[in-house]
This record gives sequence, C-alpha cells and structure tokens, in this order.
Amino acid sequence: MYGYVYDFYHEGIQKFYTLGRLPIAADCWQCYHPPVFYLMGLRSISLGKRIVAGPVGLADPALRFVGILPIARGKIPPGHLTDLPFYCSVWTTLHAMAWGDMTFFSDPSRHGFHLKPYPRKHLNPWLASSGLILGLVPDGLAVIGFLVTLRRRVLWPLAATCVLTSAAYVTWFLAQESWALKTKYILFLLPAYVLYALLGGRWLQRLVPVAGRIVWLTLGALVVAAHLYLMDFASR
Repeated sequence: MYGYVYDFYHEGIQKFYTLGRLPIAADCWQCYHPPVFYLMGLRSISLGKRIVAGPVGLADPALRFVGILPIARGKIPPGHLTDLPFYCSVWTTLHAMAWGDMTFFSDPSRHGFHLKPYPRKHLNPWLASSGLILGLVPDGLAVIGFLVTLRRRVLWPLAATCVLTSAAYVTWFLAQESWALKTKYILFLLPAYVLYALLGGRWLQRLVPVAGRIVWLTLGALVVAAHLYLMDFASR
C-alpha cells in the first residue's frame, strides 16, 4: 500500500470506512486524493471486514486486496514478493497472478534469486490494474455458478474434482515455507472456472436481465483489457 516514498495511502480508505463519508484533507496525512481512489478501495475493505477483523494500519487483513493495485501500478518499493503482507492472502495472490504477474516477471527484485533472470518492464499501469479489477466479475460468476448448479447431478463429478483438488492444493501450500502461492499450480482448474463463470452469468441473466447484460459487457471489456496487457507486456 506504500506509494513512492512510504506514503500511507491506506489511511484514507480506512477513514472512509470508519467515518462513513469521503475523507477530507484534514482527516489524515494522505487524505487528499480524488474520490475515485476511495470509492474503489471501500468495496474491498468492506468485504474484507465482513470476513475477518484486523488491526488498524497496513497490517489490516481487509486491505490485502487493495494492496495489489499499487504493486500493479509500480508503486511498491523493491523487495521479494513473498515478503509483502498481501502475498499471505491466498485468494488475493491467486487472483493477482491469474490476471497479472504481481510484478514477478516485470520487477527483478521480486523473484529473490540473485541472478535476477527477469528484466525490468515498465508496464502501462492502467492496463496492469484494469485486469485485476475486471477479473473480479468472472471470479464472482464462477462462485455463483458453482453454488447454483450443486443440485445438478450431471455436474457433480466436476464439483467433486474442484473440491478435492483444491483441498489437496491447500494441504500442499500449508506445508511450504515460501513461494507456495502461484496460480499456475492450479491452472488445471481453468476449464472448470470458465464453465462455472458462464453458468453463473446465464443464471444471473435469467434472474436480472439488465444485470446479465452488464456482466457480459464487462467480460468483453476484460477480454480486450487482458489482450492489451499481454501485448504491452510482450513489447517491453
């Protein structure tokens, strides 16, 4: 969550959450940003607070997802990726590595290997962060699709595969000391993820047609943003 020189940007989001209003410049040292910054962060911290309570400050677990946006925009100081506080959040890291690289391949200091095999890449910050935000939509749709199809026996083998393999992965990464969280380790679940996301989108469109159309447009924007990000990454 640090900025260029250890600025505590997270305080403005926490103030917004606790005060129930947009912070003003007098509320904290870094409370001078445009409202879009706080509006984007409020959703993440509100969801995080519903899941787990935490201390005030950068160590607040509810801020872990918000932390992947600054790292995607190149605003986190150099250092090993596994030493960053939000790397310990399983879903946050898996999501960030699915829709980006968490600067693993674009910042030589993240890898931890003394030879630094990956060169520095100055990626477009908007493209790097757009996939992280838009990628929340298929994540949510996949969860919805999984839940609403539990009664369909034809999909029970797929659901059992997802549950058993996820449990095996959790058992494995809990026993690792470092670098246990990488999305590529569960890439075999991608077909199931896509299928459940499509089923979740179809269910939502039947329930609320307007919301369904918005979701499909968002997925289209995600596809475009992801390809532009890959093109930018390859050209650097």
